[in-house]
Amino acid sequence: MSSIVSLNDTLRNYLHSLILLVAMLTLLGLIGWLLLGPIGILWFLIAGIIIFIGAVRIPPHLIFLKHDAKILRPEEAPHLYNIVAQLCQCAGIKNIPKIYLIPGRFMDVFTAGLNSNTSIIISHNMLHRLNTRELTAVLAHEISHIRGNDLLVMMIASVIANLTATMAMVWSIFINRCTFWLTNRCRGCC
Repeated sequence: MSSIVSLNDTLRNYLHSLILLVAMLTLLGLIGWLLLGPIGILWFLIAGIIIFIGAVRIPPHLIFLKHDAKILRPEEAPHLYNIVAQLCQCAGIKNIPKIYLIPGRFMDVFTAGLNSNTSIIISHNMLHRLNTRELTAVLAHEISHIRGNDLLVMMIASVIANLTATMAMVWSIFINRCTFWLTNRCRGCC
């Protein structure tokens, strides 16, 4: 029964990913058409596909550099790696994710990567404030994201959010430049 539920979750996540990807490409095509006409659709769709393929290929450790994370080796945190190994075994995950530690006073944990190249990042404060039972529960939640292939959906949503912010900025600059040009052009008319 649990394998059927897992299969349904995986299929649902792939469907969500497909819907998000189609929505992203549709939005890019529309923006391309508004800015450049029919040829803009092609250019923006190609750019979107390249961005998506690039995002899938970004290794998790590059994401962690942004957070000043440092890898925890199994010999540095054997208890933590034992917990993750047991959770992976229970979840049927063959590759044990690498664990990274972020400095700081906040309490946070998240997972990045796809398929066999996943990593878990945990804040120093969370690691030292939670007891073993609480830490196991938090890590089990992260392992469930890996098991359910939720990371693909989250990655596509993140790409769409960043792309939308970039497009809004480009659109704002475009409108600003057009307004500036029209204002300067109309000064000579009056």
